[in-house]
Amino acid sequence: MTTSVSNLIDQPWIPVAWVEGQSGPPEVGLRELFVHAREIRTLLIPEAPALSALLRLLYALTARITALDEAGPGSWGDRREQLLEEGLVEQSIDLPDGRKAGIDGYFGQWSHRFDLFDVDRPWLQDPRLPDQCDQNKTAGVHKLVMSRAAGNNHSWFEHWSHDSPISPDLSQTALSLLTWHYWGDPGALSRRAVGQVSSHYAKASPLRAALSYHPQCDNLLLTLLAGLTPPDGDVSRHTDL
Repeated sequence: MTTSVSNLIDQPWIPVAWVEGQSGPPEVGLRELFVHAREIRTLLIPEAPALSALLRLLYALTARITALDEAGPGSWGDRREQLLEEGLVEQSIDLPDGRKAGIDGYFGQWSHRFDLFDVDRPWLQDPRLPDQCDQNKTAGVHKLVMSRAAGNNHSWFEHWSHDSPISPDLSQTALSLLTWHYWGDPGALSRRAVGQVSSHYAKASPLRAALSYHPQCDNLLLTLLAGLTPPDGDVSRHTDL
């Protein structure tokens, strides 16, 4: 897949269900998801770990877009209540610290950070991995997609072969990457060498042995705003990027 079609802001990759009476495409990108958050009923992601991981990402983006990533100015709860009534601001808002809020403002400022296959800074990935990992003994693409059988494991849903890999599409790739960041299991992966250190064992991801609870409301805007928690008074966009 080329980088021209892998920017997650505008390329459709998130499966959604629309509120009754509303219609739209079966998959949306991040920008369209926030623009139509009130018309989207829910995310149509059957795998609970992937859904949880995506919601955690969307909470963070919601806080940035709405400037609810800081306790002030004014009452944090009142500001959130106003968003419940008026919806998300689509146009760009200039914040006092030089950053931008609003859907277009945030994604316009950070569009270069959301390319899944960017050569220099791929989204949520380390660009050094292709050079530092042994490509002759790779764990393979099936290891990335948790619903697929990899290595000597049994096939439960469909038959997969390490010798005949099938590339996942943009949606499955992004959701699988998110799932590994939060729920990845420990054990053997591709061998990576950094200087004199070489290893092919990974630690468990931070939520591997945890439960993750998420509110579910009548539409996605309510769901995302309900999932936010007020930041401490000393949290600042200047120091917490």
